[in-house]
This record gives sequence, structure tokens and C-alpha cells, in this order.
Amino acid sequence: MGMTCEEAQPYHQDNMLWYRPVISVMGRYGKTEAKMVNERDMMINKKPAIQIFRMILWIIFFWITNASAQSVNTVAPPFTGTLISGETVCLSDYQGKVVLLDIWASWCGPCQQEMPFLVESCQKFGKDGFVVLTINIDKDVKNIRKFVSKLEIPPDFPIVLDQDAKIPPLYQVEGMPTTLLIDRKGMVRYRHIGFKPENKDSYLEEITTLLKEKTEL
Repeated sequence: MGMTCEEAQPYHQDNMLWYRPVISVMGRYGKTEAKMVNERDMMINKKPAIQIFRMILWIIFFWITNASAQSVNTVAPPFTGTLISGETVCLSDYQGKVVLLDIWASWCGPCQQEMPFLVESCQKFGKDGFVVLTINIDKDVKNIRKFVSKLEIPPDFPIVLDQDAKIPPLYQVEGMPTTLLIDRKGMVRYRHIGFKPENKDSYLEEITTLLKEKTEL
């Protein structure tokens, strides 16, 4: 049980992770690593305030990382949403089932790779008490429909519209897609940030593990 981080599209209003180390910004201007380190050290020696600022950034970074880790082995936050079809759905509707909750967006590259796998997983385990429930944060529904129309096999699982992105903060989303596996008791057991095709087997093993567990409701 735990959290993994694969290739992910950063989740932020500006589509950036603002707490990335300052040194990575310098790297964008073509400076070598050694030169960046030397310049960084000179800046710190001359301006103690910069060192304090960097320390604060790292504290925030680790706080966010730890917050994500804490979401594993805790109760999945409840929510209610509206599907593309206009129907209302609640997470509690799937009590007693193993739920793969996926938070994604049409502009997310890794999401495009993951979606066919979600369809495949739903078909493979659907009869065993497994469901896929996805949350889309696109502002325009047309983008979702265009995304889905390009898939070889269209998804037959629910897609919740979250145009105001109210659900991601409940799950401390840092990147797209964020995939959570919730057991029959409603506990978040596994968490993945991003998606790589070579990690499909890990997902399948986790799903199988949760399906084998017997729960008294």
C-alpha cells in the first residue's frame, strides 16, 4: 500500500508547480549545473534572506508531499457531482465496491495515455465489484467530448464534471492524472500521481489485491 509518482502534468491554476527549486528556473537559461551551483552559493553568501526564502520553499514542498502521503490509508473524502448526462452521483453510491477514482483533464498528456487503460480495467474487473469513477476539471464540456471521441473504445464509466475544480483539493491533487484506489470500506489504499504504460501491471495487482479482500459492511 502506498503512493507512487510517475509522469504527471502539474496541477495548478497556471499549470505550474510554483514551489519548484529556484535553481531549476536558472537552468532554463542555458547555464551549466556547476555554474548554477556557484552562483547559487554566491547569492546565499551575499544575501542571507535568499537562503531563508529557499528554506521556506522547501518547507512548503515537504508539507505538501507529506499531506499527499497522509491520504493513503485514510477515509476517502465524500463528494457529490454531476455527470455529463446530467445525473447526480455520490462517492457513497459505490459503497462495498472497489473504486478507481481518477482525476484528470483533457489537456493532460499522461491522461491521454491512461484513459484506454481505465477502459480496459473496467471491462476486465467490472463483474467482480470494481468500478471506475473519473473526475474531469475542464472548463468546457466540448473539450471532454472531443477527448473521448478520439478514443478507440469510448469509456462506459461515469465522468463527473468539476468545472470549478472543487474535488481535487479534497484529495490534495498535485498532478494530472491523480489515480486513487479505494477499498470496499471506503479507505484510500493506493495513490498514483501521473501515469506510465509500463506501470500497468502494478495497477492491476493492486486492484486484484483489493478485490480479494472480504469486508463486512
